[in-house]
Amino acid sequence: MKLKFYPSIIAFAVAGLAVTALTSCNKEPEEQPVEKDAPTLTTETPGPFTSAYTGGKCTIKYTVTNPAEDGQITAEAGLSCDWITDINTDEAGQITFNIARNEGTYREDGVLVSYTYAGAEKPESFYVAVQQDGALDNLTDFTISFEVTPKVHGFIYEATPSDPIAPYICINFNQSLYDSGVTDIQLMEEALRQYDQLYGDDWANYVAVGTTSQEYIDIQPGTVTYIAGFSVDIESATFNSHLSTHKITTLNESPTDATADVKIYYWDLNELAAYNPEYGSLGYPGFNLIVVPDFTLSESAVLVNYGIYNSADIPSSPSDEELLQACFAQGYLANKEVSFNMIYLSADYSWTVLAVAEDEIGNYGEIIRYKFDLPESGISDDFELFDQYFEKAFMSPARAITIEAIQPR
Repeated sequence: MKLKFYPSIIAFAVAGLAVTALTSCNKEPEEQPVEKDAPTLTTETPGPFTSAYTGGKCTIKYTVTNPAEDGQITAEAGLSCDWITDINTDEAGQITFNIARNEGTYREDGVLVSYTYAGAEKPESFYVAVQQDGALDNLTDFTISFEVTPKVHGFIYEATPSDPIAPYICINFNQSLYDSGVTDIQLMEEALRQYDQLYGDDWANYVAVGTTSQEYIDIQPGTVTYIAGFSVDIESATFNSHLSTHKITTLNESPTDATADVKIYYWDLNELAAYNPEYGSLGYPGFNLIVVPDFTLSESAVLVNYGIYNSADIPSSPSDEELLQACFAQGYLANKEVSFNMIYLSADYSWTVLAVAEDEIGNYGEIIRYKFDLPESGISDDFELFDQYFEKAFMSPARAITIEAIQPR
């Protein structure tokens, strides 16, 4: 039997296979996902951060390259670190934190900054060291011994430092401050702040060196108070020793008969210059008289505190406390060795001396009020007496006197 061929059918079948093959060869490949570089975390402030014992705010700068959509920054100090606080990551590109005061010795820790995101084998991170000096680092063994004489309204102290050439500062503070929990470091800081406030750039000229003495007044009778001192580094304007302290209790008040009398002498400045040309350098603009209040102290009185005021400036009914404060406000003193001062006053006003004498332990006597005028008829022509006052005021080592002018209000 002969086989039959069907050319047309075969041709179509072959053509169909060819089209199928051609179609399969021209099909476009599927898109493959592009691999993105992994995020990286770097810092512009690698540290270490160093801080004085006073502490303060610090800022870490960082950059995230190729950030992930779900990326997150975290920062933390060491588990046992309680002095790196208030870590804040809210602002992109920076982390802030605070370093607490350190009234101990040197310490160090750090902040670990991490960047986490989904799919990361481990977080990107870096570590910044934080180092802080302590207030007690490098302090000298300087100490001060105090010899104290309590009085009714204060005390006199003599301070003897362990190093006779080291500069130091002494301060007085009361019991309530001591009980409030303030630290020795804070007391020394406050003393330095007050020195800077009072003396500015010249504060170093007012520190003590060697054995010194001073009197504190205006402290209530029977009060617990303290005298304390510490050495200072002039160059850095900081303390460099521990605080030496001495506790004092002021004496209780007791009756006293301490008092004083005052006499007023005054000279015309032009007449003085005519008498002795050297006196021509004396004077103050607007004042034509130089006045000498001279006190005679009672046997029990050792000191007189006083001020001279325009009589019109004194309230009509002042309290005893107001009068007592006025006795001290101008800072004038008289004692049995140097019983006077020299003051420029104007004859155009009536004046009043307010004074209080005190005995050896500081009891105050009755307040003295002495009103006086300066009429032309009372101008002294006893130039030899003025010579004596002038010589004692400026030639005697007993107590320096500076002639001041009292301005009426």
